[in-house]
Amino acid sequence: MHVNSSYASYGMYSAEARSRFFYLPMPGTTYYTPWLWIDGDYSAGSSYSNWENLILQRIAVPSPLTARMWGEYNPSTRSGTINVMFISDSNATLSGRVLFVITEDSIQRSTPNGDLWHNHVARDYIPDHIGTAVTLNYQDSVTVSFPFTISSSWVDYRCEIVAMIQDPVVVNVTKRIWQGAKIKLMDLNIIGIEEQTNNIFSSKSITVRPNPCVAKTQFSINLPIGENYRIKIFDIGGKLVKTLDGITTKDNEHVLCDFMNAGVYFYSFESKHLSKTGKIIVK
Repeated sequence: MHVNSSYASYGMYSAEARSRFFYLPMPGTTYYTPWLWIDGDYSAGSSYSNWENLILQRIAVPSPLTARMWGEYNPSTRSGTINVMFISDSNATLSGRVLFVITEDSIQRSTPNGDLWHNHVARDYIPDHIGTAVTLNYQDSVTVSFPFTISSSWVDYRCEIVAMIQDPVVVNVTKRIWQGAKIKLMDLNIIGIEEQTNNIFSSKSITVRPNPCVAKTQFSINLPIGENYRIKIFDIGGKLVKTLDGITTKDNEHVLCDFMNAGVYFYSFESKHLSKTGKIIVK
């Protein structure tokens, strides 16, 4: 996430995300992205080499809580309700704060730090960046629910909702996250679909097979007959290397795509009723 207001023109700045950044214990030094923070511990630094080990070590720590998420989402109003239940397995009384954050994935945008693709961008904190205070005794459970609305500029099928419960007490420069969970927005109970026609939630789809592939792969497209589509292929550096335009002539359209070189590529598929991005690995 971009926590500097100078990035506002790139469409990824969030004042709440900035407040959340400084809610954690902060040293006197300014940090930049990419930088790994684990529950407020900033010592991991900007080098990717040891990030995986540190993350796996933290994941391996047993949690005193279990979590379950569910909710509903109405695509026509771009609003819904999100719920999370935490169940305590700890003999101690736990007093923490529960919050949700809506994130958006696969944003393609060139920014001054050189990044072209942006994932898990914090879009909105629910109810805010501090959260709701809860207390649980042994085998107690607590359910926290909030309504939400997503902006018209966010792509709903690229959004996730993350829930977490955090210790508000600073211990060794960290505020530990006791447990977390996440769910894709489109995995919520979808409501209001009967009011829509020709929407993206019917049988409309696109698949890429084989993937990984050798030299070529095939897009299989299910769209209404006569619909225009465009497929853009980008290399790992974000350079556009191929554009495939077409009009569907049958229920299951097949489009062959060949590659000059091995490597990692990204595709962007756009049509009236379906938009999707993804990755293709060419061996």
